[in-house]
Amino acid sequence: MKQLPINWEALRMAFEDDPDEFGTERANYFDLENGEVVFVDEEVRSTVECIINELDEVLDEGADRTDEAIRETAAFQRLSEIEQSSVLTAIKREYGDPGQFEEIPQIDSHDAYEWMQSFVETVADDTTRRRLREAIAQRKPFRRFRDALAQDRRLERQWREFEIARQRETMIKWLHSIGVEPANPEGMRHDLPPLPDLRRIMFAEVRRFVRFARDIKGVRRIALTGSLATGKEFPKDIDILVTVSDDCDLAPLARLGDGRQITFRNSVVGWSDGVAAFPRICPAIPANSFSGRSVWCTAVGSLSEER
Repeated sequence: MKQLPINWEALRMAFEDDPDEFGTERANYFDLENGEVVFVDEEVRSTVECIINELDEVLDEGADRTDEAIRETAAFQRLSEIEQSSVLTAIKREYGDPGQFEEIPQIDSHDAYEWMQSFVETVADDTTRRRLREAIAQRKPFRRFRDALAQDRRLERQWREFEIARQRETMIKWLHSIGVEPANPEGMRHDLPPLPDLRRIMFAEVRRFVRFARDIKGVRRIALTGSLATGKEFPKDIDILVTVSDDCDLAPLARLGDGRQITFRNSVVGWSDGVAAFPRICPAIPANSFSGRSVWCTAVGSLSEER
């Protein structure tokens, strides 16, 4: 087998590529001379046509379309370095030695579905495993599977690690089928970034809020509630119950959001006057609109991390 250095990230992207996703015709090629991965789409093909037309006007009949001649065309010189590489590959494949390039296949949807099935059976929790089985048994199983995973970041990460391992096996098998042995197998590693400690980050935000909110006139009590008050590893947001007096101005509380989205709403609790509050989302934050009741301060989507 021929040993070649592999651009693993580019090869992985090519295998994951879906030509029909954006309704355009495109193909990805592996260069058997240097191991490079080249992406060729409709725009590249259109540029190739312009370059060929330009060359036909300046070259003698039967003259070779050399790289030097191609590089001197106006259409080629307007391209970026990455685009130039794709155009040269497309020209070589179309007008040179097509045997120098192998078209890279996309991962078959049947194989991808079997990966999901195999992963589901590795999930230890019975309830979660049953929920994932139900997801992939419905219409649009890939989307429903992703939606189900999104409820648990740790499980989502486990799936991504499982999927990457299967992709590696598929890429190695394909490279061997075209007579290529990777010269840099260690480059296959694709370490995912560590999961963020969202609880620690959120508690820091809570401390900041409490430190300033407790000094606002009319604030009587501050309590943490919602998912952050439980043992949930990845809470979705921060819920704080603030008990205020009748004359409390809510505007200073809103300013504590520091640019984040804060929603004020009545809490479903009784107050000393015996009046039960009613749930209500307020589009604005008028002063004293919640006097005599407790209010929830919810930081909605204020904390996120790279996925």
